[in-house]
Amino acid sequence: MFMISRNLELFVVEKCPTCLKTEEELSTYAQGRTDVTLEVINITGGESKKITIVPALFIESVLFSYGEIDFNKLTLALGD
Repeated sequence: MFMISRNLELFVVEKCPTCLKTEEELSTYAQGRTDVTLEVINITGGESKKITIVPALFIESVLFSYGEIDFNKLTLALGD
């Protein structure tokens, strides 16, 4: 069976407790999956994709969610 790898991008800023918590949880989630790659992008001092609310999670460059992640919805979005 051919497995498609999905690219997740998490946009965060420094000194954001929710960003830190979300990054830790998402990193753990991604480590348990062979079909996911995670890139954490710190946008402190710059702008990227004109993001104003963090953390922001994108799947394949499409916005999935802002704030804390609902991992049940994420799993469904990834096709499981």
